[in-house]
Amino acid sequence: MHIRKFDFTSRWNYHRIKRSLLVKDNFSHHRSISMSQLVIDNIDLVPASCLEEEDEARWADYHSEHALQYGVTLHPSFTRAVSMAKAGVDVVRLHHAGTTVGYMPVSRDSRGWGHPSGRWLMSFQGIVGDRRYRVCPVELLAKAGLKRIVFDRCVDAYQSFSKQTLFSAESPVIDLRHGYRQYQQDLRNRGSHLMKRMEQRRRRAEREFGSVNLIDATNDQSMLDRLISWRRQRNRQILALDFLKYDWTQNCLAKLNQAATGDFRGRLLELNVGNQPAAALFAVQHQNQLECVITAFDPQMAPASPGLLLFHLLARDASQFGVDFIHLTRGVESFKERFGNASVPVSDVVLGQSTLAQYATRWAYQAEEWIRGTRLNRPAQRVYRLANRWREWLVDDANKGPPCRENKRSQMVDAPGR
Repeated sequence: MHIRKFDFTSRWNYHRIKRSLLVKDNFSHHRSISMSQLVIDNIDLVPASCLEEEDEARWADYHSEHALQYGVTLHPSFTRAVSMAKAGVDVVRLHHAGTTVGYMPVSRDSRGWGHPSGRWLMSFQGIVGDRRYRVCPVELLAKAGLKRIVFDRCVDAYQSFSKQTLFSAESPVIDLRHGYRQYQQDLRNRGSHLMKRMEQRRRRAEREFGSVNLIDATNDQSMLDRLISWRRQRNRQILALDFLKYDWTQNCLAKLNQAATGDFRGRLLELNVGNQPAAALFAVQHQNQLECVITAFDPQMAPASPGLLLFHLLARDASQFGVDFIHLTRGVESFKERFGNASVPVSDVVLGQSTLAQYATRWAYQAEEWIRGTRLNRPAQRVYRLANRWREWLVDDANKGPPCRENKRSQMVDAPGR
């Protein structure tokens, strides 16, 4: 099992990386990769819509070998759904001796930068494949025709990107393999009384508003539209990037909400308080894993704590949905750490960035984490508000992407991230 108990004593785990070696174009000079490892001898890039069934089957096999670490959004079915809603989605294939040993879904923006295929909708990113092989970052960029590749939740199973790792963190997981009672015991063992308080809130909500129920609202487009509206309103309130304003993200969610291919499916869960929707969660499920994509609640129902009640009831009733692992995904929200009893490591990785820029970005991450716990946090939020407007302008410009290349399905429908 590639999952570990959450280390709550250190919230963030910074990498202290020595000065990166300058990498020459010739792979033989790339000394950051151990030559005792098997290396990739060929790399190509194909549109996700043109990926053959044999490739998808091999990709799914590699994913199943380490499914817990790869999450759900790195499954080929997710990339297929995104490619039907968004132009410029490709798959980088890694080959050794004529055999494909790795797959990396990416999307290209107007600047020639590569991002995860689902962008903000993907909580796990990177390469899925045979872990015995290493890939040269310089050769990867050259063969993929990209100036830079940016991942903010990279699962670096290959260890190929260790020198390009800017920041590492833990992605919280609710581990229910041994049942709900054992999960409660895990929380109590670290001194948490969260489940007891959640039961108290649930009973109070029932007294004040009426019955509290968690129902499966999958395929209910009106509920999905309401969830998107709540999430956009919340993003504006907390000054977060409003990624749901882009057509492709909403189309992709609609497409995933209808997806039901084998063991992969979208799942929309609705929390009813007093017979009216109070909160909702959209997630993707593969076998016994559920990965959260977006969640939000009705601001008018905030006194009932519907967001917290939703995750409480989801953990309690997970067996009804065939779920043993709930990926809460990396984020700054405190409830994720409080509910999680295990974690999966993820990293911020940028390929093609200069050494000076890497150091500057690492310092920025550390400064941000330090400021968050001081009195400077409020003034910093004001600066962030101005910076976020500039950031949205850049994203709007880059999100235009290249023209759709002979992918008629991209004109149909589509799928977030944080």
